[in-house]
Amino acid sequence: MALSARLIMIEHWPRADGRCPICKLPGCRALATARAYLEMVNDSFVPAHPSIGVVDIDSYATPAEGATGAEPVDGGEGE
Repeated sequence: MALSARLIMIEHWPRADGRCPICKLPGCRALATARAYLEMVNDSFVPAHPSIGVVDIDSYATPAEGATGAEPVDGGEGE
């Protein structure tokens, strides 16, 4: 659980503008919950470089150029 809470803290750590990069909110509940859990188990983890190596969730929301959304997800072979 502590490892999951640490990962949540890394992914939801606020940017310079104070907003969560995933939730886009200034008061991210995921970060608050993870931080509260870690405090409860006496783990003082704070991300050293919170933005390094974290993929911005918006990169998955933007379709590739030319994609229509009608392409089969599995390549058309079926499962």
